[in-house]
Amino acid sequence: MHGTSPDAASATEELWNANQVAKVLGISATEVGRRLRRGEEPAPRYHAGEARNVLWVPSMVRLYAAQRGQALAEYAGVRRLPVPMWVNWPALPEPLPRVVDQVVEVPRMWTQSPGDPHLFHVRIWRGRADDAERIVCLLSVMENATMYATSVGNGEWVMESVVAAGLLSREEAYRTFVFALGVRNPNPLSEGDPQSLMYVSFQLPGPVPRLLDRWRKPRGELFAGSSVIPARLSHLAHLVGEEVEIYPDGTHTPEVVARYVGGERPVVVDWDPMELEAHLKHTEVLRAWAAELAEAGQARDAATVTDAATSTANAVLIAHDYYGRVYGNERRDVVQRRIPQPEPATVEELRRFASESGGSTVGHWLRLHRATALLAARDGLPAERHAALLAAVEENDAMLSGPVQAIGSELGGWPLRLAAAAHSQLDEYVQTLAWYGPKAEHQEAARQLRDALWDDERGAVRAGYDPFGRLVLVTEDRAAAAVACPAEEAAAYRLDQPHPGFRLLEDGRLDLLPLTQTGPVRRRLI
Repeated sequence: MHGTSPDAASATEELWNANQVAKVLGISATEVGRRLRRGEEPAPRYHAGEARNVLWVPSMVRLYAAQRGQALAEYAGVRRLPVPMWVNWPALPEPLPRVVDQVVEVPRMWTQSPGDPHLFHVRIWRGRADDAERIVCLLSVMENATMYATSVGNGEWVMESVVAAGLLSREEAYRTFVFALGVRNPNPLSEGDPQSLMYVSFQLPGPVPRLLDRWRKPRGELFAGSSVIPARLSHLAHLVGEEVEIYPDGTHTPEVVARYVGGERPVVVDWDPMELEAHLKHTEVLRAWAAELAEAGQARDAATVTDAATSTANAVLIAHDYYGRVYGNERRDVVQRRIPQPEPATVEELRRFASESGGSTVGHWLRLHRATALLAARDGLPAERHAALLAAVEENDAMLSGPVQAIGSELGGWPLRLAAAAHSQLDEYVQTLAWYGPKAEHQEAARQLRDALWDDERGAVRAGYDPFGRLVLVTEDRAAAAVACPAEEAAAYRLDQPHPGFRLLEDGRLDLLPLTQTGPVRRRLI
């Protein structure tokens, strides 16, 4: 170790023997001797080959104790790896060399369902610090993974793969400070860490595996167990001497890591998770089509397509506003998420259109579901128009399903337009109505029912109540009626299916058949 004789020490230098070291570390002098024979820290200043001639520098012993938190001491016979006390560590004069920066495959554990291996980004720093080798490892779960190293028990399995990949030896793993990134901060604009960080404290296996160790064996043989301690990214930066890059949500993929490690700073990634560009194209297609239909005198079809264009235009505006708010001031030193940037004039024009078209109401949603299915089923419909209609319906489902279900609950059914052309018994049903109302408490219900009718039908509607107390609005020519049709809850996304019509009761009255879930919850337009 050190061949210098104790006699060569300066007469003014304070040195400690094993008993003094043991007192600071909270262990016995015998354990200090064992560590010395195993070559473990803290290293003595002088060692002439005999135990009585081993001396330590007090400041180095105190630093060791602060850094490890007396980590290698045995607690009830259980030895644990170092737990650094980060706040007490002096700053490094220069960053530790980063020796590993790669993606590692971690096999699925026997307790998990079969599937592809988990992917973990492994970063390792190692170098001399405070007269000792310091090894720091950061484990980062990749996008769409189902296993975090921060979960108790998983850290052992991941580190097992790190050693198996040759990134650390077993002995080095026993001396490594291991951190793991966990869940992301749900608020990307907050001032806290963008991801949670945990220090993983590993338990070393004993000389003879205990029963519990045998039970845990499928998780790996490197460690006997682990626990996690909350940490901050600033702690990790202090340990390695540099700020550690954090990949933004959705970008921590092997391809992006490889580009960053290869020197691309920042990594530029096209970013449009809300499909702004696609919806902008859909809006252009639908508006041009609506204008074509209006010019041909097909007013109701034009209204349907305009409703669809309103939905996709609103999707553009929502995405544009969200992108500007969340990604506008985002740090771009690691990854630059390149978001679509429509011209300001285009955005303002879409705002006017969406505001003036009267779309994105419950009635609009109901009409769109039914009429769009009819339009999309027409022969020869261009693919781009079919895709735009489908996108509009799906956007409406995403934005309005909650309000529509609330209204369905309030009204006792879905406000639908029933046409005499599709229901031969509609006129007979209308004849059973008592022509009055709507009642004061049903004014809002009447408004919802009016929304289910076409614009040209709303001018002269007549209100009535059927024998079951349902409010019904009937058009002037009795060609259509709007009523809250009973429906199973699962039928909320099946409003493009034909209404089942009426049933004849034993007393001679007609009642509405309920909408039921007769197919997949969400049927594609074909």
